[in-house]
Amino acid sequence: MIARGVLALGLAMGVAGGASGFELSVGASLKGQTERLSLSHDASFVDPILGNPTSLLEYGSASSIWAELSLSGRDMAESGLWFDLAAAVPLTGWGNFDDYDYLAGQLVFSHTSSGVAIGEGLTGALRVPMPFLGELRQDNLAIRPYLTASMERRTLSATGLSCGVICGPLPAVPSDLPVISHDLSGWQAGAGVWLAVELSQTQTLDVHAELVGGRLGVSDTHFLRTDLGPAPHIAYDFATLGVQVRAAYTHALTDALAFTAAAGGSLRRGTGTATFGASLPSPIGTFDADLVQMSGTLSLGLHATF
Repeated sequence: MIARGVLALGLAMGVAGGASGFELSVGASLKGQTERLSLSHDASFVDPILGNPTSLLEYGSASSIWAELSLSGRDMAESGLWFDLAAAVPLTGWGNFDDYDYLAGQLVFSHTSSGVAIGEGLTGALRVPMPFLGELRQDNLAIRPYLTASMERRTLSATGLSCGVICGPLPAVPSDLPVISHDLSGWQAGAGVWLAVELSQTQTLDVHAELVGGRLGVSDTHFLRTDLGPAPHIAYDFATLGVQVRAAYTHALTDALAFTAAAGGSLRRGTGTATFGASLPSPIGTFDADLVQMSGTLSLGLHATF
């Protein structure tokens, strides 16, 4: 349903744009992504023997391949109107997951490791010009301020279980069996600057830099725990702030077809709460929580203009 909504919005904007002379571009690309995502909470106020953070769940190197579709519009009548719309779904993924528990002084008293599986997901992003601020142009360089909004819904899972630095007795868990899953759902919105450089008649370089804020919810299910009630067992709620950058090189193969290679990176920090026993009538407790997410992407794609 979300995918249909994103595509419907893009088509509606495209139809409206077509009536006023928009040049439309449809693209398809494959994107490789690697990210580091960590969730932590502090329960040291409950018992001083516990550390701060008390627990750290970390996808230290989660890699994935995504398929991305895009729709862009440019006003050929020099009005300055434009839009970029993109949606992506994950195809496959892999990586490493670590679960740390700490005593006071950040003494590790438990550490387990797992593999990573990428579940279903969808991301979408929209960029439009910032009202009342047109582009600045100098020779072959154009500077365009803009507004951006994005959403995400996806699932990451830790599979299998092995002892890390130290741990107690572990159950035998097959390497492909999920032990923890995290369902992420959130949005971001903010402002950015687009630098467009015409390298030649057939080559362009586009650089985007964005500052965004938003919310992110994470539903955590610990499949091997029986003390937290029904799933999901832990509900994280974060307010987030992040920066995103992307550089794309485009080479026109014909008047209607272009090849694009792009690289990007992002950093997002979040503060909020972690509610344990979130599905119980009376949750076990709510604790301060932190989020750190870093990612890098590489993509290759083709774009058709009409």
